[in-house]
Amino acid sequence: MAHCVGSGRAPGAVEAEFVVRLGPEYFCGRCRRVAAGILYFAFPYWVEGLIDRQGEIDVGTAAKRAIALAEARVRDTIGTLDHLAGRRVNSCDPAQVEAMRFAAFSTIPVKEVSVVGPDAETLCTDLGRKLFSEPTIVKDVRNIFANSPIKFSQSRAGSHGA
Repeated sequence: MAHCVGSGRAPGAVEAEFVVRLGPEYFCGRCRRVAAGILYFAFPYWVEGLIDRQGEIDVGTAAKRAIALAEARVRDTIGTLDHLAGRRVNSCDPAQVEAMRFAAFSTIPVKEVSVVGPDAETLCTDLGRKLFSEPTIVKDVRNIFANSPIKFSQSRAGSHGA
């Protein structure tokens, strides 16, 4: 506590005492304002970092889900092709066309099942016949695994679609 006492007195003057109090309330109020200022400027950076981390987690989760979904579709397709190969579906007989039709209907990722000859010409599809009069052009054939007889192909029929 600081005391300030008047030094020169005039006759008849009253002595005055001035007291300046710097108590804990003064420092606590000042500290609160400084802390509030720090939080005011730091909070947006903290929230931005939190959002960035959450976004990275969401992207990672979405990528893992997409990979798992693609693997499941490939696994379903390979299972369907193995089932057809086990039943010796390799011609256009009505019973075999019916088996191809059931396989295409029951396996979601499979859009069409067809019997392809050794010259890469489509002999028949799960609809029982060739869809187009033009020959099917096989654009890309890839083995699924290194020593696997199963192949996926991307193809188009003649000049239809590009």
